[in-house]
Amino acid sequence: MVTITKHDVVKAVAQATGLDRAEVDATVDGLLTVVTDHLASGNKVEFRGFGSFLSRARPAHTARNPATGEAIQVPEKIAPVFRASPILKRAINR
Repeated sequence: MVTITKHDVVKAVAQATGLDRAEVDATVDGLLTVVTDHLASGNKVEFRGFGSFLSRARPAHTARNPATGEAIQVPEKIAPVFRASPILKRAINR
């Protein structure tokens, strides 16, 4: 498995579209900012045919410190979640 970075994505999109790398980089940054802002506001962001980003509450729970074995209360938190669309799942599983 190869890890693709934001830099790699920007380079590939610039090559595929003929746009300047700086324009593509600004567009990707803008997209990520919009998605992040909407998730922080509790909204769902959906890209049909690709997948959905949403925020999900993780309940408070008790955990253990592995070094000391001491019980620790972990507070409730909100975590981002991605759900792949059926089209994306099929494309990956070919």
